[in-house]
Amino acid sequence: MSKRIEIEQKFYCNNHDKLLQTIQNNGLSKCSERFESDEYFTDIDSIYIKNRTCLRIRNVNNEYLELTFKGKSKELTNNYAKIENNINLEISNYDSVVGLLYSLGYFSYSIVKKERIVYTKKEDDLEYNVMIDKIENLGDFVEFELLYYDSEKDMAYLQGKLNDFVKEFEILNFESANLPYRDFVAHKTYISILPQNKLNAILFDLDGTLINSEQKFFESFRHVIASKYNYNITYKEYETNELKKNANLIIELKNKGIIDKNELTENIMKEVYIEYEKKFMELLDENEVALNFELLKQLKNKGLRLALVSTSRRKFIEILLLKLNIKDMFEIVISREDVKNLKPDSEAYNKALSLLNISCDNCIAIEDSERGIKASKGANIKTIQVNDFIKNKTNNIEISEKLSRILLSIINFTME
Repeated sequence: MSKRIEIEQKFYCNNHDKLLQTIQNNGLSKCSERFESDEYFTDIDSIYIKNRTCLRIRNVNNEYLELTFKGKSKELTNNYAKIENNINLEISNYDSVVGLLYSLGYFSYSIVKKERIVYTKKEDDLEYNVMIDKIENLGDFVEFELLYYDSEKDMAYLQGKLNDFVKEFEILNFESANLPYRDFVAHKTYISILPQNKLNAILFDLDGTLINSEQKFFESFRHVIASKYNYNITYKEYETNELKKNANLIIELKNKGIIDKNELTENIMKEVYIEYEKKFMELLDENEVALNFELLKQLKNKGLRLALVSTSRRKFIEILLLKLNIKDMFEIVISREDVKNLKPDSEAYNKALSLLNISCDNCIAIEDSERGIKASKGANIKTIQVNDFIKNKTNNIEISEKLSRILLSIINFTME
């Protein structure tokens, strides 16, 4: 693990030619040009965001990962100083590292994708860097950085040295960019998901959105069909006939001759649901499930109204609410028993709007599946697709994002 002191200042950049000339005049040389994808994580209460604490996984040119922790920023005059700790990792370590962070209670907050060119020079035991960053969907920035690989020098001394360095670039009249990149990206996410009018309510799908129950239901279905009919259904068959349609898989299996056409579908599904209930209870013990609902509590504390609009059976919704002790989390709950027509029909969402007595322009829906998105958009509700558990982005949706990044952007930028 490497350790160093970092002091930085950041600005918007709009005059590259003059900047490059000033860099050359100050004796800096180009040392690297690379692509970086930085995924930032925060704690459950967003203390890391408020304190500018940095917990980050950086992917460099898709060649290696760098796990970085920078403690709470010490705010100096026009500077931010941190002690930085880094661990280099293989690309293949990504899933296991993210899993570890989630198990410790750290959520993915935002992803910053940038093309970075670094110019550098060293004077005695100090390293000066000028980093020109072109950030996807944000624009161009320049960051001035002073690095010191010891702890003997006083912070005020280091601050003064960086200030003197930045003064050499005063001719460019830079505008200060005071937020960390991660917050710029999170705020842009927040703006993009807002409905036409003030956001007052959020309508959540359950299966595949808040919990990974679709995978468990597939496993249950596959287990029953394999044990009874010696046939292993593929995920593609399940996706095509269950996720994109409603209750079509058994019909398809009967058409293929795998199941006798005279066999009652309800008897087969009864066995599927018995198996699913076991797996559902196991699912609710997973750490990520509890953490997602902790974020929902924070949304509720912000004064937002929450509703659950699901095709899940009410029995399983009640099990979840009881198990997680969140009976009062949702103002209304709509299950498959509450409507005549399931998603992709818009009946459930129209009913939710009516019961909440709210306009479609004052709420958003969070969904994962194509049929769910069709249902919510059919009720004219702005819809965000969450992709935690899905393989592909739906073609007819503008915003596809990880659930925690959506919820954290709302939590940290919605005024109480």
